[in-house]
Amino acid sequence: MPEVMKNRILSLRGFDSRDMLIEATLAQPGEAKEQILSLLSNDKVAFILAHNAKQGCFSCRIERE
Repeated sequence: MPEVMKNRILSLRGFDSRDMLIEATLAQPGEAKEQILSLLSNDKVAFILAHNAKQGCFSCRIERE
């Protein structure tokens, strides 16, 4: 987990393999890893897009291994 993501409020959006939004959540500072794992526990979620919630700026794409 990149340090820059650990202490921010993140909007995490889980998408399926057809790029359709399946599930979304907000991760408070210190919750990103927990929330990412929760989204990935849904087998329909193929990848997650993370945005800095306050500014709305794109942060990264998280993919399954």
